[in-house]
Amino acid sequence: YNKASCFADTLFIWYAPIHYYDNDIKLNLFPNPVTNSAQIEINYNGQKTFTAKVFSILGIEVMSFKVFSNSTNTFDASQLSGGAYFLKLLDEDGNNLSAMRFIKSE
Repeated sequence: YNKASCFADTLFIWYAPIHYYDNDIKLNLFPNPVTNSAQIEINYNGQKTFTAKVFSILGIEVMSFKVFSNSTNTFDASQLSGGAYFLKLLDEDGNNLSAMRFIKSE
């Protein structure tokens, strides 16, 4: 199992829209479905930088970017094709903190 891979979470997340590995983190993505851009909010005790990774439904990483806690982060989804994706939030050591699915509309 590779921490950066999304494959192990795929079956669980199809039934639950979001999964928290760390209960101190609250992740919100809107709007969902996403058009050209989306907002990501991360509620966490203290200011921290995280890595957000976007995976295709096949578990292939298609995007990676930095996000900050306790602020609204915008990401450009215009390069993504329409379909289902997973967003994973990782700490600076690469540990999974949260995962959620979202839809990219065309």
